[in-house]
Amino acid sequence: MRYRDKIKKIKSFGKEYFLRKDIYSLDIPDKGCNKIYLQTIIKKYPWIHKSYLKFLELFNGGEYDDIRLLGDENCKNGSILETARIFSSFSVDKIPIAKDSAGDVFWLDKDGKIYWISIENIGDQSSSTFIAKNFEDFMDSFCLGKKFREHYGDNEWTEFLKSQHWI
Repeated sequence: MRYRDKIKKIKSFGKEYFLRKDIYSLDIPDKGCNKIYLQTIIKKYPWIHKSYLKFLELFNGGEYDDIRLLGDENCKNGSILETARIFSSFSVDKIPIAKDSAGDVFWLDKDGKIYWISIENIGDQSSSTFIAKNFEDFMDSFCLGKKFREHYGDNEWTEFLKSQHWI
């Protein structure tokens, strides 16, 4: 099952279901980033992959337990461009796409690969850890799949993912 189908299924449960399961860090925006913001991202990062742009068109960020996906300036998890400015070690060939609750950063490179770097090592890109081969893989296998459990361990979110047979 692809990530968009997983998100539809998650939304069908309703927020109360997740609150009863002690899953409080779940937020799936009902709309995407504003069009002008997306155009600014495309202008600054012309290499950005269509799969990630499609996600941003549908969802203005989002929160899946410990992972907070960035969006436009109105996203509660933070702005992509503002985060890129703050972490100026990101160059024009990398873009931050998410942070976790510890402040660690997930970034997308020109080849479409996703990496994770600890906030303590943010200035040293060589200490980054490969996470996924592309954005779809990041969503399918990391945010909504078994790699989440491998990275963060077991919790209520991984129990939900197991109950859906996504782990």
